Amino acid sequence: MIFIKDIKQKIINDLSLFVTQLGFVFHDGAWYADSKDLIKVIQIQHFTTDLARSFKTNTATFNVNLGVYYKFFIERNESQLSNSTNLLFFPKEYECHIRRCLLRDFNQDVPNKKLNQIDKRRKDIWYVNDDSSNLDIVIEGVKRVLAKEGIKWFNQFSDLSYTFKFIKSSSEGNAWEGKPFSFGARNSPIRRKYIKDFSSRLEIGNKKGVMDKILSSIKRQKIS
Repeated sequence: MIFIKDIKQKIINDLSLFVTQLGFVFHDGAWYADSKDLIKVIQIQHFTTDLARSFKTNTATFNVNLGVYYKFFIERNESQLSNSTNLLFFPKEYECHIRRCLLRDFNQDVPNKKLNQIDKRRKDIWYVNDDSSNLDIVIEGVKRVLAKEGIKWFNQFSDLSYTFKFIKSSSEGNAWEGKPFSFGARNSPIRRKYIKDFSSRLEIGNKKGVMDKILSSIKRQKIS
């Protein structure tokens, strides 16, 4: 007999071997990659019992959620802040400021033929057969799409200038379409806060860049 908990564990184990090669570490059900300004998060979200029943699948079926948590949004609590060498703070994927779902690049049979057309077309759902017969195909698909699309997405939203322009001009998308979300509707309080915090961070960065150039110029003059 194949137990769902064993299938879930195999998914984590097989993906961990791959994701850690991308610079992530595993902690409490998710993978994390830390840098100066942000933390990147990858999480497998398995279906609840109710959701599995609705889609006529099982609770091993999952979504792949990506998120970016910007550390300059954290209150200045140094015990929470992470640095470039030690992750001391592990935000949940749902706490991230920019999020998206990873989409399959291959088709799967939909178990529930009575679903509405939108749910039938959803590619953010990675179906796992009850007997796990398609598990290797699914896991390899996650690795492939993560390497091709996920890392590219993380790189885009690791660029603070790009992200600042994006949240100023773009609308939230639908999670099931793989579009970025979680940063609020236009003119909403959360969107205005994000824009303000990004603006402050970039202004500090620009001032530091100017000062570094001045100091570098002074050093060169002294040497000459």
